[in-house]
Amino acid sequence: MTYKRVLIPILGDSSDQQALELAASVAESTGTELSLVYVVEVAQEYPLEADLPRAIDAAERALQAATAYAQVIFNGSKPTVHAELLSGPHRRPRYCG
Repeated sequence: MTYKRVLIPILGDSSDQQALELAASVAESTGTELSLVYVVEVAQEYPLEADLPRAIDAAERALQAATAYAQVIFNGSKPTVHAELLSGPHRRPRYCG
């Protein structure tokens, strides 16, 4: 099966490399696009457009590192990589039971 696009959540930790390696094994075609997404969680007491410079800097560094690693593991086949930084509300998990 050939995939046109693979979505990869980026967390800024060692799991990013594992996720990219898995994406590389799935996306064997050189035409596959990678969509790297990092979500900055915004606490409920702040508006979604709140200025969070430390979180934004960390997200940008993680996306840059992931993009560079993607180029390495695809062995120069130059996949198209889209990196996107999103912000979303931080919600407490609800437990049932």
